[in-house]
Amino acid sequence: MSFDIFVMCFRNGDAATFERALFEEIFGRGAIDPQLPFTSVTYGDGSAEIYGADESEDIEHLMFNHCGGDTFYSALYELADRSGSVVIWPVIGRQIAVTSKAIIEHLPADVESLGPAYVVSNGQELAACVFLDDQMPPPSG
Repeated sequence: MSFDIFVMCFRNGDAATFERALFEEIFGRGAIDPQLPFTSVTYGDGSAEIYGADESEDIEHLMFNHCGGDTFYSALYELADRSGSVVIWPVIGRQIAVTSKAIIEHLPADVESLGPAYVVSNGQELAACVFLDDQMPPPSG
């Protein structure tokens, strides 16, 4: 897919960060010939261009482009879950997903307006949300 997918971290309505080491642990798992810092990653079933992971030890947000594959979406889900982040993609209608309803209370109003958020429990559900039409029900919640 060629549109952008964002991972953004918030706490109490303000931008927050997560450690780059967490990102590298998750996205390095299963990567073919990983090179640090990650600007792209290739898996046996897909790949992604990565923006924002090479700037500092603490990451506030990331952007992925030309991304896909089950391994990528599983990693994206795990990163969002372990960092308490939201996943955002550009479509008309619902365009955010979280791994827990508790994350929603930390979002600023401008991000909440992109919802209601899908609450997903794995990478497959996350991928399904990214490709859903707004008129279709979410995979789970």
